Amino acid sequence: MNMSDFSDISIDGSIFKASASKKNTFNREEIAKWRKRMKKILREAEKVDRKENKKYGKERGYDQLPPRLADPKTGKKEIKRLMDKMNKLKMADEKIKSKQKLTRIFRTGGNRLRSGARGTAI
Repeated sequence: MNMSDFSDISIDGSIFKASASKKNTFNREEIAKWRKRMKKILREAEKVDRKENKKYGKERGYDQLPPRLADPKTGKKEIKRLMDKMNKLKMADEKIKSKQKLTRIFRTGGNRLRSGARGTAI
């Protein structure tokens, strides 16, 4: 087909910072180890797919809704239930974060209260 012709070569002059540190390069053993890990992950994904195909059927695509959500009568109730559950989880998460923040602010050291990680006395 002769779609490429290497008679003209162009260089754009871009400069890139090289990064050949040990953490950014891989040897053959590391590449083999990563390939093995990726194959394991893909095998597990295929196993989950087979299980889901048995449970939901092969014809159900990823864009289809579960029967509870597809039915207009039960769909609204199910969506409301899930939204309420999400809101409760969000509120619980906010409570945990605020308690963690208070714990960080009011650490005790001896008889003094300290503020934050710096340990500034109040």
